Amino acid sequence: MSALGLWLAYGVPWWLWAGLAGAAVLALARVLGVRVALAAAALAAVLLAYRRGAQAGWTDRQAKGERDAQAAVDQADAARRAAEHDADDPGRLRHSDGWRRD
Repeated sequence: MSALGLWLAYGVPWWLWAGLAGAAVLALARVLGVRVALAAAALAAVLLAYRRGAQAGWTDRQAKGERDAQAAVDQADAARRAAEHDADDPGRLRHSDGWRRD
């Protein structure tokens, strides 16, 4: 999907799409009648529900990615602190760290 398509799908809030759909339904009601407007409103409601769910899923995925990245940074910091602690004690230099080097 292009950058413009992604921005339209996930960057524009669902309530803005709802406003545009409402204006389109009102225009259809005025031009083509109430039955056509009701059908368009039902279709718009389904599409807006899908769009809102997709945006919520996208937001959750971004939040999970940020949490996972922070967990990786925290794990690397802990490993670095442990390595510095081991390097500060000369008596531990010959202890095995669990990695085999031949």
